[in-house]
Order: sequence, then structure tokens, then C-alpha cells
Amino acid sequence: MSPLTREYPSGAKKAMELNEGNPSAWKEQGIYPLSTDWEDKLESLTEIAVGGYNLPKEPVKRVIGGVCIYKSNGEYNQLPLSFLWEILVVAMFAKKFKVEGLILVPIMEESHNYPSYEARYQTLSSKISHLVDRLSDFLGVHLSATHANHLFEGEISKRELYGLFQPYTDNPKLKLYPMGASNEDQILKGYESYCLRYRYPAGEVRKEDLIVDGVHLSQSVILGIEKQAGYIPTLPILSLDESENCFMVDSKNVPTIYDDVSFEEVDEWNSLIKENLGFRFEEIVQFVQSI
Repeated sequence: MSPLTREYPSGAKKAMELNEGNPSAWKEQGIYPLSTDWEDKLESLTEIAVGGYNLPKEPVKRVIGGVCIYKSNGEYNQLPLSFLWEILVVAMFAKKFKVEGLILVPIMEESHNYPSYEARYQTLSSKISHLVDRLSDFLGVHLSATHANHLFEGEISKRELYGLFQPYTDNPKLKLYPMGASNEDQILKGYESYCLRYRYPAGEVRKEDLIVDGVHLSQSVILGIEKQAGYIPTLPILSLDESENCFMVDSKNVPTIYDDVSFEEVDEWNSLIKENLGFRFEEIVQFVQSI
């Protein structure tokens, strides 16, 4: 067995600065420092890696990650820039391991959460698949997008779903959310399906699969894969507003994939994308805008 590095990878330091856990909380979840072997495999990608959960001894054969689309309200031109970052994280890891990258799109879950936008979300699915196909060709990485045609349910206890998307909060109300909400059962139904997407990504998840979703989603991934795959919690892209210290998805103003923005605040990650994919972030954004 490879010796563990003394500390969590560099991405963990930024996660702690943003109050997205700490070594004690991560170890309680089963997220540990990377072994020296894994750090050697990831090289510069340790900059966005927080740790490792149930990492496979076998060679990675597929990289899987989800995208967040709810801020779009089902409109393609309103997809947030953080959505593109999530695709690029999968692409960077897939290229590193020279394997397929699979993008999980929560179409059914968002349609369930926001039924008034269901028709929009159903239309959005094909547009996202087309975008991922074009990015696959552009980046030289085998990428594809998938979503289920139904909600997954009946496999996770409700009590495990409370506070699902606030795994590191100290706020007792958030820890128990949606307990007491008028639509509590409906919310929990969506939560369960969100988790189970990781268990059934275009079939069943395999031990050679590697999930690379954000650390803020760690509990949903861990509940979903049920130790049937490996997981590296990653850093979501940070806010581009220098006055904010948060993830972009939590920013007061979340830019879309069509907005003209400066990447000065995340220049080190721009360099990371360039090193691993051969393009700077703004070059990829320009390509996406041209599709």
C-alpha cells in the first residue's frame, strides 16, 4: 500500500478557506489525503483536488462528473460559467488518465424541482449533449453527456438526505434542511435521485470509475456510489469578483457562458487548464460562444 502524504493536497487548503470542510470532517466522511502514487498520477491536478475517497487500485477506465444547471432555468444561453468549469474538470482528469469522460446532466432532477420549467429542461438536454460533443472534438478528449429519463428512488434512507448539499455547515437549520418544509417529501425525492445518478451513470457505476465532482457535493456523491467507485472531491471555480471569497455558483452575480468576463482572479486555474488541455479558459469560452 502506498504511504499517505502527510497533508491533504493543495486544493484542500482553498476548500478550508471557503469553509468547505477540514481534515476532521473529511476523514469522518472517508475522504483521506492522497497516496503518493495518486499525487504522482494527478501531477498539477492536485491543485484542485481535496482528497480521495475509496480510490481504486485498478487503473481508472472512466472519469465521471456532474454539472449544475439550475441557475439557467432551462435556458441554454443562461447556463452559468461554472457549468463549463465542471465539464473542463472532467475533461482534465479524463485526459490525464487517457479515458472517457462522462458528464451527468440532472435534467430529470431539475424538471422535478422546477416543474414550470420542465419543457425547457427537456429541450436543454440535447443542446448540452451537442455542446459536449463539440468540446470533445475541440479539446481532443473523449467526452459525452448523459441523463436518465426517470427519477431514481427507493434505495437511500430519507434520514441520510437531510442537509445533503450543506455537508460542512454549522447552521442547524441547514443541517436538517428540508425538514419541516411544506414540500419536504418532494425535495427529498429530488435529493435521492440526485445521489443515485452517480450509482447509475448510463448503466451501473464500476470500481474502475473515478468521480470528480465538487467538494460541496461530497455527501451526495458518497451516498450515491456506495463505495462502488472512487471519488476525488474537487474545487469548483471561484467567484471572479475580487470582493468575494466564495465559489462562483454562490456569487451574487454568476456570469453565464456568454458573458464577457475577466479571468484575472483565477489566473492560476487558467494556467492549469492550459497545461492540461492546451487552451486557456477564455479560449475555450470563445469557442463555446462560437457554437
